Amino acid sequence: MGEWIFKSVSLSFFSGDAVHITGSNGSGKSTLLKVISGITLPSTGDLYMLEGNKALDLERRSNWISVCAPFVELFDHHPLREAIRFHRSLTPLKDGLDENAVLDICYLTASAEKRVGDLSSGMKQRLKLSLSILSEKPILFLDEPCSNLDAEGIRWYQDLLRQNSEEKLLLISSNNKEEEHFICKKTINLANYKK
Repeated sequence: MGEWIFKSVSLSFFSGDAVHITGSNGSGKSTLLKVISGITLPSTGDLYMLEGNKALDLERRSNWISVCAPFVELFDHHPLREAIRFHRSLTPLKDGLDENAVLDICYLTASAEKRVGDLSSGMKQRLKLSLSILSEKPILFLDEPCSNLDAEGIRWYQDLLRQNSEEKLLLISSNNKEEEHFICKKTINLANYKK
């Protein structure tokens, strides 16, 4: 018999919110982000996205949501510069940033011609964070954003997020690591939805 990951969840998020989603390992933090972003369908219930009083087409939610998470794959077989170019063809970046600007921002200029799969885990995480945070989308989901980052990488992440999240709806899933959700003003603990 199946087990509920979470139950009777009724949440509302608004543009400009910065929300920390917490809970123990296996509590459903990543699953909640997957459901809201449309990667996973809920077994029951409804999800609505509104702009003003107008319901948005959930089939098009990828137009509004940018996600950085362990379950998001990169283009491992492509050179880094080409992978960024491909991402830009699908998702415009803030201020029309080009490949060179992204490489500079995530300190990967010297690795521009390396295959993405040959980058270290920290380099890949900086790339994933840059592409998601800098995407010209109003909703940003970050799942364990400091995974694979050293102390310098964490400071870089915090600066990048501070400078580029003001207008966005921001949901950050983490195991209560302050450095990951430092910017959040609200907290949702999924333990409250396990009953």
